[in-house]
Amino acid sequence: MAELNVDKDALVGVVNGARHERANPTENYVHVPPALFCVDSSGNYFTFGTEYVIHHGDYEWNVVCNGKDTGETAKRISCIDGKVTIHGSYGRKQQSRSRRTFI
Repeated sequence: MAELNVDKDALVGVVNGARHERANPTENYVHVPPALFCVDSSGNYFTFGTEYVIHHGDYEWNVVCNGKDTGETAKRISCIDGKVTIHGSYGRKQQSRSRRTFI
């Protein structure tokens, strides 16, 4: 049986309940949507969840990081140069340096 080659440096995350592995971070200037997810410079996977709210006729979906809800909502997620920014009715919020919250 052939041996499975596993890269110890692979970026591993969970998107919509499925495990994903990537060898490289997301390309610069990726936006969700139209992309399904983006990966920041630390290997965290960001996508939209299944819950939403409506603000002035626009849908804002919950933001999910590695399969866990962040408590934020957004219309769009941008991954630019490995940094995540979320956009919504509140304007925009960038990922903190600790990568734990959006400010």
